[in-house]
Amino acid sequence: MGFVISFLAYCLGAPVYVLSVSRRDGETVFRRIVSPSTPIVFGYIHSVERTPVEDELRAVGGRFWQWEVRVRSHNAGLPSEPGSCGRFFPGEEFMVFRGGRLSFPMMRYRAGNDAVGENTLRIAGEKWLLHDLFPGELLFFKVDRMCAVEYFLSH
Repeated sequence: MGFVISFLAYCLGAPVYVLSVSRRDGETVFRRIVSPSTPIVFGYIHSVERTPVEDELRAVGGRFWQWEVRVRSHNAGLPSEPGSCGRFFPGEEFMVFRGGRLSFPMMRYRAGNDAVGENTLRIAGEKWLLHDLFPGELLFFKVDRMCAVEYFLSH
């Protein structure tokens, strides 16, 4: 019985990383626990090329790390070379630029609309149409470390 109580106390006090999305006025519109292995994928239609682009990030240590960028062409502002620490992988559906060591603590992201942007967010099989939910809005993404019990009590 003591083991079970100790285990539950540990689990409730264990640190977790929480992805939070808020509006410009500070209202939190979305929160979700993410692990370092959870892909956070932003998809959009490139404004000039009208081709799909996907930016895959990971939340590690309270920061976003760019995992890879997937594009279908190298034209008009799309990547053409990997970063100094990155690699390029040609593929059938997408060309992939992986690595590069780009990281940041917070991300400002302007959602498009049906005419421009068509932004999506995918996390572990769930997909949100940001351009439908928040057309034209500026969103703020960040990763916070908190105790599991704190997350569940505030959720």
